[in-house]
Amino acid sequence: MKLSLDEKIMGLSLIWKEAEYNFPFWKQLGDLDWDRAYREALPKIFAAETIREYYLELCRFISLLRDGHTAVLFPKEIYMDAGQLPICIGLIGTKWCIVKTDISLNIPLYDEILTINGISVTEYVSQNIYPYCWHEKEDSASWQINNLLPVVEYQKEITLQTLGGLFRIKATNKEIKWKKHVEMKPKEKLTEIFSSRTHRISTTEDNIAVISIPTFMEDDLGREFYENMLKIKNCNGYIIDIRNNGGGNSDNADCVVQAFIDGEFTYSTDRKMVHIGAYKAWGKYQELDKIDQSNEWCKKLYDICKRQYFECSTDKKMINECPFTLTAPLVVLENEGTCSSAEDMLICFDAVGRATIVGTPSYGSTGQPLSFDLPGGGVGRICTRWCTYPDGSEFINIGVIPQVRTAPSLEDLRNGYDIVLDEGIKILRKNLY
Repeated sequence: MKLSLDEKIMGLSLIWKEAEYNFPFWKQLGDLDWDRAYREALPKIFAAETIREYYLELCRFISLLRDGHTAVLFPKEIYMDAGQLPICIGLIGTKWCIVKTDISLNIPLYDEILTINGISVTEYVSQNIYPYCWHEKEDSASWQINNLLPVVEYQKEITLQTLGGLFRIKATNKEIKWKKHVEMKPKEKLTEIFSSRTHRISTTEDNIAVISIPTFMEDDLGREFYENMLKIKNCNGYIIDIRNNGGGNSDNADCVVQAFIDGEFTYSTDRKMVHIGAYKAWGKYQELDKIDQSNEWCKKLYDICKRQYFECSTDKKMINECPFTLTAPLVVLENEGTCSSAEDMLICFDAVGRATIVGTPSYGSTGQPLSFDLPGGGVGRICTRWCTYPDGSEFINIGVIPQVRTAPSLEDLRNGYDIVLDEGIKILRKNLY
């Protein structure tokens, strides 16, 4: 597919417009001149000869906003044309490693990558991947290399130097058969008492319930969890595992939160940018940096012109369908893949001190993205909510910080040892015995 010049301009302009009037984080971006960035992007999109090159330039432009819920999603055509790598790369600690591989390749799982195409992996990613994606929290954003690498190295052979040797790979449209991972387990045996798409419940020998929730996309979660609460009512403690839970519907997360908090709880604290055109018009004739901000009207004028005038809200909720409250001690497991509404759950628990959070800092991005169609079949997303803790503390581009920080080593991953779950069990036992 070839895009006309008008279509190219329209796509870039849509991103500029929706961000200008809806994106809440302008103050954090310091000296970014959004109008200038738009003008500088124009000749780059004009020069793009293919839809692939055009979309990479859109990604470069939108990535200036440095937000994990703000992005350009490629059309299916680009993904299909570029193909999929027969490996997946991930950041484990400070090391880039092979985290998945096709069974036909003789590449060891969790082999450390040293170079890509002869360039140190850190330098390669910084120069060739990060210009096109959010990467302020590098461990959370590392998965994006797997989507972008085949597009950036379009239909080229890619050379990987790892500790295990030199490998040459190429993206493919053939079905990939992934090598099986060693299943991650704690040292002690768990007994499964329930399993479905929405969640899984297991128990330890001393009656600690481990509740694994892989996603909040499943709308049956609340109903199924409430039906299971009698099974775990008398447990000595609870562990909720939301590692790699990428979020979904916040209502589903709130259903689980309600089971562990008695009565009303705060489920959302945010700011949403408000634009009032007349104030921007009046501000055109003001020296904004000299304006008297102690005057209420002048302050409002200044904030609207600087894109930092907000509707603020702290929303509370109580879910009457929840049958009762589980009051025993609670641990929640998180990692860099715990994202969006799963982070909203963490904030609910952390703000009131209901749970001990164990793992590594969460993804560092939530909010309500505004989605819009782009020429050629892609989609743009602009975050519209600046979410914080109820007291105003920040976690965007930071993550929810665990009280107990622990992560699996490469050796743990190779051996299938779930050190994080083990640590959660130990913490509960310290409180119980």
